[in-house]
Amino acid sequence: MNKKQLKKYVEEPALLSPSDTRKLSLLVDDYPYFQTARLLYAKGLQINDEEKFQQLLQTTSIYAVNRSKLYDLVAPVEQNIEDNQQSETTSTTEQPETVEETPAIEEPIQETIEEVIQEDVTEQVTETIEQIEEAVETTIEETPAIE
Repeated sequence: MNKKQLKKYVEEPALLSPSDTRKLSLLVDDYPYFQTARLLYAKGLQINDEEKFQQLLQTTSIYAVNRSKLYDLVAPVEQNIEDNQQSETTSTTEQPETVEETPAIEEPIQETIEEVIQEDVTEQVTETIEQIEEAVETTIEETPAIE
C-alpha cells in the first residue's frame, strides 16, 4: 500500500474493499503503532462485515491514543445498523436488508481520522521535544564545571 492509496482511504474510508483490508492488515503487522492504519483496518473490517471486527476493535482500542476518536469512527455505522434493524421489526412492510451509508456519516469520519492523525503527530512531536530536553538537562548536569 502506498501513500496515495492510504490518503484516499483516510479521505473516504467507505471505499475500503476486502483486498484493501487485507493490505491494511499487513501494514498493521509491520507497523503495530501506526494508529491511522489500525483505525482504517478496523473500519475496513466493519464495512466488510468480517467476524474479526469485534475482536480487533478491542485490540485497536488498546493501541488508540484517544478512544473517543475510535468510537466516533465506528459508532455511527453500528448505530445506523441498529436503527435499521429496529425499524425492520416494527414495520409492517418489508425493507431491504442492506444498509447504505449516508454522506452525512462520511464527513465526520474523515474529520475524525484527520483529527486523530493531527493528535498523533502533535503527541509524538511533544514526546520527542521532552526527550531532547531531558537529554540536554542530563548532559548539563553530568558535564564537569570549568573553574
